Amino acid sequence: MEEMIRMSPGLPRSGYSANVEVNDMALQTFSADEIKTECNKRRKNNNPVHVSLSINNVFCLETYYELLKKLEVAIGENVKLDIYASGEGFNTLMDAISYSSIKDKIIVHIDDYDVRRYIDLGCIDLTKTSCKCKFSRKYIRNFEQKDFNKICMDDRFIFDRNKAMEERKIISEVWRTIGVDDKLVNRLSGIAKTILITDYINNNISYAHDGHRIIGTHNGINQHYVEEWAKDGVLTYKRKRGVCSGQAELAEILLNNYYAKTNCFIVSGVYRPLRDKHMWIALKEQDQSYGICLTMRRRFVDLNKFGYEDHEVTLEYEHQNRNDYKYNIDRYAEFSDEKCKSLRMRVYQILAGDETPLPPRRLPRPLPKRKIKETPLPPRRLPKRVNNIENK
Repeated sequence: MEEMIRMSPGLPRSGYSANVEVNDMALQTFSADEIKTECNKRRKNNNPVHVSLSINNVFCLETYYELLKKLEVAIGENVKLDIYASGEGFNTLMDAISYSSIKDKIIVHIDDYDVRRYIDLGCIDLTKTSCKCKFSRKYIRNFEQKDFNKICMDDRFIFDRNKAMEERKIISEVWRTIGVDDKLVNRLSGIAKTILITDYINNNISYAHDGHRIIGTHNGINQHYVEEWAKDGVLTYKRKRGVCSGQAELAEILLNNYYAKTNCFIVSGVYRPLRDKHMWIALKEQDQSYGICLTMRRRFVDLNKFGYEDHEVTLEYEHQNRNDYKYNIDRYAEFSDEKCKSLRMRVYQILAGDETPLPPRRLPRPLPKRKIKETPLPPRRLPKRVNNIENK
């Protein structure tokens, strides 16, 4: 990663004389005076400055504090600071911000990279929050109910509460409709859960042919105007119609959340046979990536063979400039039709009560207790008593 400092004039009526984009590598490389000199080329009369700081690495408490202090020395306290970071270093970053004199002017934006892993590792301790914070929708969706209730009541957390509650309502409604209760959901594999959700979407959500239209071409690819309701997962659920992006987002909402806990991601690319931009989902399970196209009803197959190209997984729109977190899925694992049909049949039999439940998860046997033979200590040897008797 290269150091990056970009300066631009503030937008009219924004109240800021300059916009500064900087990353952690630049703060480590350049001195406060060098950054201040660059900033003053755009700044006028010490007017407020808007700074966007991208933190792409994880540091110790002292380094986080030094970076923030250097930025404060270079820019001054007349600043609005937006920090973009992953959830991995959340706790330490918040500890560092708690010592900053400009913490009331900071908003931390936590992206949606590797959400499930960082939550499971305990990287997000909400009690450490020391400034305003904006988690990605995927984080909000994956917080357990008690944590979700906590952030809803705290004004420091910035997010669309109504939409978040709508998503949770949809998650509850759909899984209840399918018939998966709290006990069973934790015993189903990611593939089984994905089968249930893709079946639900294919049976209940139709393709919105009236939700888009071609408005031109670029580099041989059709460019579409897409209605908001057709590409939004929540609105797709409400209208029971959506295009590829709406259906893919709905699948991600239903799978990658606090209840299903499935590593499902939206993938954007091109469907070459139709020369269209396209979106589908990928399931990550046991270090394998499985591709699922809801609109073409292709599941657990190598999508490359069917003309799917440019399989890019990106962060949510707010974090799109953080190129380090973009990656392409070059290969898809395949799950044979025979295995898929067998698993589907078994899962639906369990839901119908026609078969005994899935066997309990096999855990490794605990190691036997170590047998320690305790040899007795040798008898303590005491020094011989010396009788000091005076010879008379």
